Amino acid sequence: MYSAWFSILEIAVFLVLRHAVGTALARNPFPLIIPCHRVVRSDGMLGDFGGGLKMKKAFLEMEGVAFDRSGRVQKAYLRP
Repeated sequence: MYSAWFSILEIAVFLVLRHAVGTALARNPFPLIIPCHRVVRSDGMLGDFGGGLKMKKAFLEMEGVAFDRSGRVQKAYLRP
């Protein structure tokens, strides 16, 4: 029973932290100094970006990041 509750707690904490990180990145007043465009979803999709997804992809491409045919960041560029 303990492990089931612990798993629920872990999921809840993850969801709260994920929301907090998203909010902090959305309010980033210095996007070129604090490069929030480098944050992508765990599945490789771009996620949101204040300047638009086209601009986010362009920034990542300028930094040498490669994408697959579906528009996801290739796994070689993702941290485990």
